[in-house]
Amino acid sequence: DLPSKLTDGIAYVKLKSPQDKLLWTLALAKELRMDGLVGSDIVWITDTLGSGIANNHVSVHYQRLRDKEFANQSTLTGKMRITDEGLQYLSALPSKQKPTHQNG
Repeated sequence: DLPSKLTDGIAYVKLKSPQDKLLWTLALAKELRMDGLVGSDIVWITDTLGSGIANNHVSVHYQRLRDKEFANQSTLTGKMRITDEGLQYLSALPSKQKPTHQNG
């Protein structure tokens, strides 16, 4: 089964923008100790999770993430990977699903 949340609690379904969804997918690959993803991997994962990114949109969203230094690409394999900056950005998103405890 494909996880719908990252280890730190970020839920895929709570993300709004395709760029954030692509970044989440790259973070999942890192958590699963993969060396990155190609476009068809991203299309399949995002579609399986219920909010797919079209193949012809993956490269556009990746380029925007790369410009922000949130993702990079292997020169050997061409696989896309999340950077530490990308992980920090994801962990700061308000859609993060962590329980909040309030004393009443």
